[in-house]
Amino acid sequence: MKLFISVVNHNHDQMIINNPTLQQLATKHHVILKSNTLASPELTAYCIQNRISLLQGTSFKGFGANNNEVYHYAKNKLEMHANDFFLVLNPDVEITLESIDRLLIEAASLFTDIAAINLYRDKHFTIYDNSIRHYPKLLSPIKSLLGIKRNDIYDKSMIDKPIRIEWAEGSFLLFKVFVIFP
Repeated sequence: MKLFISVVNHNHDQMIINNPTLQQLATKHHVILKSNTLASPELTAYCIQNRISLLQGTSFKGFGANNNEVYHYAKNKLEMHANDFFLVLNPDVEITLESIDRLLIEAASLFTDIAAINLYRDKHFTIYDNSIRHYPKLLSPIKSLLGIKRNDIYDKSMIDKPIRIEWAEGSFLLFKVFVIFP
């Protein structure tokens, strides 16, 4: 079981270089950075130095198209197989190698096909990110704009073990490869 990590760059070169996450993860896992914008010489050097595969885009693409391109690259060039995992990871997410390894063990032991994690907005793990939700209702985004409390957000303080969720942001999604394209 291997892990292939897809990160999409939209002019986040310095953020990626300054975030220790990809450098750490690349010591053990396949990290593929798809640059949707022209990668700077510094980012190119960073990828070479840290054994991160850099896919330079030639045209602007959306979230799904970029991650599909990385998926096909991993499958065709890096020999990704059905029993491996594919992680879609935003460049601003910070996570340790140990946390990723624990997640992989748990996902494998629970036969999880798709997983998300509890994301936080601060380094002290005190401010929850609303990255998992119940299926949003039509007025949910408007409530946010008006400062009205939304009822589609999970109360993360009540979650102390893996649960099934209805919806997760694309900032951190772990897939069993066979689920995406059998």
